[in-house]
Amino acid sequence: MLSPLEITLFAAVGLVFAAGLIVVARWGGRNLAPLAGYALLASCFIYVGLSLGSENPNSWSAVEMTAVAVFGSLIFLSRLTSPWVLVGAFLLHPAWLIYVHYIGTAALFTPAPLVLANVGFDIALALYLAFLALRGGSAPAPISEPVGKRRKGSSR
Repeated sequence: MLSPLEITLFAAVGLVFAAGLIVVARWGGRNLAPLAGYALLASCFIYVGLSLGSENPNSWSAVEMTAVAVFGSLIFLSRLTSPWVLVGAFLLHPAWLIYVHYIGTAALFTPAPLVLANVGFDIALALYLAFLALRGGSAPAPISEPVGKRRKGSSR
């Protein structure tokens, strides 16, 4: 177990990565929800890779692939229904991480700083996605117009 200072530090690193994803999405004029969903799925696959280093890789990779299936299904469902499903997935994933990978038996092969940074990342994105859903827009206005994208009727 890490000290409270270390927990705060590693969660803040996750917050910085979430802010980076938000800035990249806004700068590119993209909708954040699909990018965030892909990031959640990628973070689930990181733990599949880590499970291969456990004492029983077959069982743990099956457990982690189950998590990939659950969170992937939630991401897909959020594309069909409501952005609140994605917010729920981003709030459920930290609970899974803390319960299984920080205080559970998977802590033997999972680095605690990675878990805590991932928790900070997930919670920050969940809060921002909830803010966007409450505001009524799924995509904020881009910070600047991306290169190569021109409005109809513009010169040239």
